[in-house]
Amino acid sequence: MNATALPPVLVRWAVWFALTSSLGIYFAILRLGLVQGEKQPTDELVLPLTVVGLALALASVSLRFFVANRRDGNGRRTTAPSWIFAAFIAALALGEAAGIFGFVLGLLGHEGKQILPLFVAALAAMLSNHPGAFFPKEDGEE
Repeated sequence: MNATALPPVLVRWAVWFALTSSLGIYFAILRLGLVQGEKQPTDELVLPLTVVGLALALASVSLRFFVANRRDGNGRRTTAPSWIFAAFIAALALGEAAGIFGFVLGLLGHEGKQILPLFVAALAAMLSNHPGAFFPKEDGEE
């Protein structure tokens, strides 16, 4: 594989699946009570983490739209840029960040109504950024 070749389709899906399924793992850890210790929720982090988390999830989806709608000087869609895999990883990281913020709030003892919006936004971002939507179809791919 040369420096500009895209990773195989299976690698893209494996990376996406691993990061998307981690959201379920974070949520399960919180709901099943697998974390022990004294939990004293403080409200001072809820608003900042929620706002930043939702903004990062939105940025994740926006990045996919930017990549998918790139055009050349004549207004035609361009082929996949050489940096598309890096943009894919960045979009996944931005999307997962909302779930991580929800996980942090859950670890601090906050309940579902404060963490659920972050997990939902993270899952929506991850599902919308699946490799089939992010990458252009390749020759021979259906």
